[in-house]
Amino acid sequence: MSRTHISSHGQTEADPAFYIPTRRASQGNCESQERKRPSPKGGVSHSGDLGQKSPGVSRAIPFTAQEVDAKDNFQSTMLSDFLKNRELSKEAKAVFEAGKAMWKYYHKTIKSDKKAPVNASLYEIREYFKGRDKDKGRMKAKATDEQFNTLYAELRASLKELAKKIQPKVYEYGFLK
Repeated sequence: MSRTHISSHGQTEADPAFYIPTRRASQGNCESQERKRPSPKGGVSHSGDLGQKSPGVSRAIPFTAQEVDAKDNFQSTMLSDFLKNRELSKEAKAVFEAGKAMWKYYHKTIKSDKKAPVNASLYEIREYFKGRDKDKGRMKAKATDEQFNTLYAELRASLKELAKKIQPKVYEYGFLK
């Protein structure tokens, strides 16, 4: 088994030692001999890949078009369907609600913008509000829209709280060794 992988930038990097357990935590030992290969987007490739399969269709939208008052239906409801009727922790609910508030704000903002994608992923929403540096082409660090900056800060804060809850389990369940 190789101890290197190709990064999202096409460079060879040291293996991040990211393993997917083959057994559920409730089944006891979660150590895995099976290593999933990294996808070109830098994540772990598996059958539930949230990467875009076709241009312009984001499968990583956790809400329905109705929940965020979108001007049109989303082309994919994969993630929102998956999350339907799932029991979320208090921290995960906070992330979900913060994200929903940001998606709602985005869809309220783009109602009259014909060029803005309805099926926008989080990255595309950030890019829409922040814009890009003309010289380097990088996404700007901050948006000029203060409402977006506030909503994004709330989302990041809730993600940090969720990460604190998840972090101890990462090693316990064998995701990282």
